[in-house]
Amino acid sequence: MSILLLSLLLGFVARAFIITDLLRPRIQGLSPGEEIVVELQLHGAVNIAFLGNSTAVSYTSSAILLHLTINLSGNVSLRIGINEKTDVLPIGRSVEVKLRHWHDKKFYILIDGNLFYEGPGGFASVVRYTRIFGSLAVTNFLSESRLQIKDSIAHIGLQLGETLNLGFDAKYPHLALLDDSDNQNLYLYTDSSYVRAYKNVDGTYYGDNHIYNDRENGVIVELSNRPEGIDVAVNDKKIVLFRHLPSIANEAYTRLYIDPKYLPNLKNITITKS
Repeated sequence: MSILLLSLLLGFVARAFIITDLLRPRIQGLSPGEEIVVELQLHGAVNIAFLGNSTAVSYTSSAILLHLTINLSGNVSLRIGINEKTDVLPIGRSVEVKLRHWHDKKFYILIDGNLFYEGPGGFASVVRYTRIFGSLAVTNFLSESRLQIKDSIAHIGLQLGETLNLGFDAKYPHLALLDDSDNQNLYLYTDSSYVRAYKNVDGTYYGDNHIYNDRENGVIVELSNRPEGIDVAVNDKKIVLFRHLPSIANEAYTRLYIDPKYLPNLKNITITKS
């Protein structure tokens, strides 16, 4: 079914991020009303950086949009673009940092409840990575962000080593992974007996029906972009491995399409990096 024939639907779906690599947790920008919360155990100095777009090879080449440094002594410094700020705050070894792009479109940084920074928040929407490094232990990382879905499509950029996890409270969702040319590189839906999964190869769909663990309360779909291909699991059962076509492992799965009929049933999205 061509996505060009589907009706327009504009919506927002809450998503949670499970962070397994604290040097490179991914976010897709912070919209007004969203924040990141980091809880830390300080042993010296901690650095928190927001980075913009980067290549799949080296995220460290990204533009640094924000750089916050907190020392155990209480010295705090911040650089956002050309703007800099320093201050001394009363902090201990356990520190909570909130980085908030709020409804007034301003950006706030709160450290242990103390307002450290307030300023324009326009840069927050183009943040793609958070880097946390220094002499510390991260005890909690929470990203309350929202995934914008327009025309039933969300930009995800599923890279090698990453897994997209989708939770629905409906039993039979329809979804697809697309490239930037609207090619449905993987199409998947469930019914009462089977998962139907198909791979697009030069305009022809190849696939089969697979038995899965049917659950009354909904469906969990996991799509893992591995070096050998896309690994598909439904309700914690591996279904099939679709092998990559040559040289398109990173480019073929840039967007997620969800049948608009099932968008209200999408309850959570997690992206993890193994």
